[in-house]
Amino acid sequence: GGYFYAVKFFWGSVDGGVHRPEELPYDLVPITPSLDIWCFGSLMFELITGESLLRSNKSNNIVNDSDFEKLYNWSMADYSFARRFNDINNPLGRNLLRTLLTSTAHRSRNMKIILKHQFFCDIEDETTSKLCQEIAHEEKEEARQYKIEQDMKLRKSTLDKRTENLSLVSSETQLKLELSQW
Repeated sequence: GGYFYAVKFFWGSVDGGVHRPEELPYDLVPITPSLDIWCFGSLMFELITGESLLRSNKSNNIVNDSDFEKLYNWSMADYSFARRFNDINNPLGRNLLRTLLTSTAHRSRNMKIILKHQFFCDIEDETTSKLCQEIAHEEKEEARQYKIEQDMKLRKSTLDKRTENLSLVSSETQLKLELSQW
C-alpha cells in the first residue's frame, strides 16, 4: 500500500538502443527554468551549509525512502526542512534559500532577478542591515504561527481522543447520563 517513485529510469532495448519517450512506462518531466532554479537552490544549500539538502550516498543518489517522498511532495512548509535553516547564521542566506526552494507556484522563474538578491552583493550598508532585521522578524513570526498551528493540532487530537473515549462509555452509563438532570 505504499508509494513508489521513479527518479532515474533508463529503459534499454535488447539491441542496446534507447526507447522513445512515448514507450516509457511513465511521463517525462520537462526541464523548466523553475526546475533549474530549484536545483540551483539545492546547490546553494549545500554551499552555504556544507550539507546535502537530501541524504545521499557518494554517488549523489538519494538513499532514504522518506527523502524520496519529501522530494516528491516538496514544500517549504515541511518543518523538517525549514528547521534546518536555523543553523544558517546569515539571514540573507536563509532568505535566498527560502526563495529558491519554495514550491513551484511561488518560485521566481527569472535567474537574473535571483542573482540580484542581496545575498550576492558585497555591500553591507544600512539597507542590508534593515533587510536582515526584517527577515529575522518574518522568521520569528513564521515560527510563532507554526507553534500556534501545532498547538491547535495537539488540542484537536486531544479533544478527538477524549471524544472517542466518551463514546466508549457503557450503555448503562449512557442511559444514566441521558436520564440525569444537570
